[in-house]
Amino acid sequence: MKSSIVHNLELCAVFYSQINNKMKIYTIEHENFAYDSYMGHVVVANSEEEVRQLAKETSADEGKDVWDNAKVEECGEYTCHRTEPFILMSDFRAG
Repeated sequence: MKSSIVHNLELCAVFYSQINNKMKIYTIEHENFAYDSYMGHVVVANSEEEVRQLAKETSADEGKDVWDNAKVEECGEYTCHRTEPFILMSDFRAG
């Protein structure tokens, strides 16, 4: 999952190398398996707090509280054109 995202972001860097955006790429994952729920996200944000907030705002049957203790990992720097934090990709377990 990360390798294709990194590849796409490298392509973005070529096209938008003039923009000096300081947001980071993060993953957030939890281990509470459930159906009709998000298990994790790849998020572009300024901080771990923003990552958790975005995950909570989009929560499904897993609930908002699971994201308080979810594992957050910084993966790299975002260099494309968007300036607001956003969820790039999600792992959703449909029931």
